[in-house]
Amino acid sequence: MLSISDTLDSPFEIPLDIHEETIDNSITQKSESLNIQQQKGSHSDSDNENNQNENRQSNRFVQFLRLTSSNVENNQNEQRIQQMPSMNISSNRDLSNVLDGTQLLLTRLGIIRQQQVEHSEASNGNAPRQKGNVEYFILVYLNSTHPDDFIIKNLRGLITVIQLISIRFCQRKRKMTKDEKNKHSCSEWIQLFISFMIPAMIAIYTILENNRELAIATQHRIQDLAIADDQQKDTILRQFQRTLFQLIEKYGPQLNKSSAASLVVRFATLSASRQLDPHRRNFLIRLLYDAKLITYDSISNQPRVSLASANLTELCLIDGTVGQTLFHICMEGAIMTKANFHGINMHGAIFNGAKLKNADFSSTTNSLYCSDIECFGPRSASLYFDNSDLTSALFFDAIYDNVSFHMAQMSNANFPFFRCDFCFFHLANMSQTSLHYVEMSRSSFTMSTFIQSEIHDSNFYENVDFSNTDMSYAHLIHNNFTKCLFDRTNLRNVTFHYNKIVKSIFTEAKMFGMSILHSIFIDVNFTGADLSKSSCQYVRCERCRFNLVNFNRTDLSNSMFIESDFRNATISEDQLNQISSLEGSILPNGSVIDYK
Repeated sequence: MLSISDTLDSPFEIPLDIHEETIDNSITQKSESLNIQQQKGSHSDSDNENNQNENRQSNRFVQFLRLTSSNVENNQNEQRIQQMPSMNISSNRDLSNVLDGTQLLLTRLGIIRQQQVEHSEASNGNAPRQKGNVEYFILVYLNSTHPDDFIIKNLRGLITVIQLISIRFCQRKRKMTKDEKNKHSCSEWIQLFISFMIPAMIAIYTILENNRELAIATQHRIQDLAIADDQQKDTILRQFQRTLFQLIEKYGPQLNKSSAASLVVRFATLSASRQLDPHRRNFLIRLLYDAKLITYDSISNQPRVSLASANLTELCLIDGTVGQTLFHICMEGAIMTKANFHGINMHGAIFNGAKLKNADFSSTTNSLYCSDIECFGPRSASLYFDNSDLTSALFFDAIYDNVSFHMAQMSNANFPFFRCDFCFFHLANMSQTSLHYVEMSRSSFTMSTFIQSEIHDSNFYENVDFSNTDMSYAHLIHNNFTKCLFDRTNLRNVTFHYNKIVKSIFTEAKMFGMSILHSIFIDVNFTGADLSKSSCQYVRCERCRFNLVNFNRTDLSNSMFIESDFRNATISEDQLNQISSLEGSILPNGSVIDYK
């Protein structure tokens, strides 16, 4: 049997005569007891009848194709005559090209062989088949196109499957009966399948070709739109440059004294920033910065052009130079979602009220550097993020000095290896913030929110203030707190493991339900704190004050309290018995435990 994979590699024509001989041989083997002369006579009669049936089927199919091709040809001729009167499709040259193209198409499909078209059939009184009827119909229907090899290969595969199915059907039918008339029915079935196959193949090819042309047209349209959009953005940027240069040339350094000129530049900036892509917006901001239109000379003097509400999404001012500095740049109120300031020294930058969601401030600094730039006052290196939106911002390895995050929205922000001196987070929202390996000194988080935040392996020293901060459900693990203030801090249900607290104050802190494990407290004042329903296991407290502390239902197992003061504390005798050591401590009744 002929395999499908073999037929796909070359133009094929299933030789029906070979299959006929195979079937005849099988029938001959089954009827060996018949007379040889009778078998020859029956074969000759059946072959004549079979040829007549095939000729009739072929003539019917040819007549159908003639009628259809003539209709299609007439319709297309009328359309072509209306659109291109000068074209003569009836010329002998065009007809010859059509016939040659059709012959090649059908030969590639495997539907016909070359000799099927080049000879005329004249037998049993049937009219001879006109050369090129079928071919001309198909090529006209396909609008004289030349299909790709990929499409031809797929169509030939479908033809192979249909012909094999029809031949298999005939073989099964002949096995079921010994009647010689089944030979004629097999040929009829094959012709019937082929007669339905040709228009089906034409329809399938037409659909595939239309889809391919539609996809190509769509791709070209997208490319054209992209080119037009790019050209439009170039025009917008050039117009902005022209306007800016004209104003600078006209007003020079006095541009800030002209409210009209500043308003024109601001309007042009807002308009351009909303239409340009991030790459061109970077160039626009660089122009304004180099022209010193978005920088300030002192806190009292505002920049010449305000960037408030300017769309600077995905802004990136990195120029690749080492130690790049943006001196006193003012981007107050700008929309800078996903902005990138990686590695820039933002000396005195102002981001108050800016939208900085998912912004990247990794490796940024605001160090004071005045060798080439005139500096003013001790706070010239300050960095301002007041009222800014820093949701999910990244401050990896940032080093700041004198920075204000007053009322900033910093939920889900990330501060790995963050170092800051004089950082102020007053009323900042730092819920679910991550502070890992942080170094902070002389800073303040008063009245801020640390709900469900994570503070791991960090150091807070020299008067870091957490007063009135909400740190409920936070995780504080492996941290050092030296001279820190937790006055009235909400530490409800906080995980407080493996921490060391020295000379700090927790007065009136809400420590209800805390989990304090393996932590060390030295010279810590807990006066008035609420430690009820907490777990203080394996805790070591030295010289700590627990005056008026509520220990109701607190687990103190395996803890040590050395020289600590429990006067007026709410603690039961059973809880005191849980403690491993109370050496030198003062009990609630005023008695002192001796040293062992």
